[in-house]
Amino acid sequence: MRSCRIVERLSNFLLLSMKTTVRREHMNYLSREDRREVILQAAMRVALRGGLGAMTVRQIAGEAGVATGQLHHHFTSIGELKAHAFVQLIRDMLAIQLVDDAASWNERLFSMLGSEDGRLDPYIRLWREGQLLSSSDSDIKAAYLLTMSLWHEETVNIIQR
Repeated sequence: MRSCRIVERLSNFLLLSMKTTVRREHMNYLSREDRREVILQAAMRVALRGGLGAMTVRQIAGEAGVATGQLHHHFTSIGELKAHAFVQLIRDMLAIQLVDDAASWNERLFSMLGSEDGRLDPYIRLWREGQLLSSSDSDIKAAYLLTMSLWHEETVNIIQR
């Protein structure tokens, strides 16, 4: 019975290490820009799932299937990576089409404040977290201010249409 559990654990370990090796070998064929993008996309997934606080080097590296050193190679700090992921996520949120193209300006403006179907909820939570962290984190503060100007610009465009 005990030997069956040991064999099962060993086979699970081997399967996991093979998957990691395959992912890492795949990463060897990516250009520097593509590898950086893989890391950024992984950071964005981690942020949407768990917020900015969940964005640790280990968590992101695991999600991307890379060694932790790769994050430091492509980004000067975890703060820089968090800021880039935050800005890109808010840009993605602003690009989500929530209402029909024929919608009135006030319907489009209302959609900028949130969606009734909950599609924006993870982004709004992240934005609120960014606002809170901006008082103590200079990277997040710069990213938050940029996203506020993007949101403001989009809102003005809706009103002016």
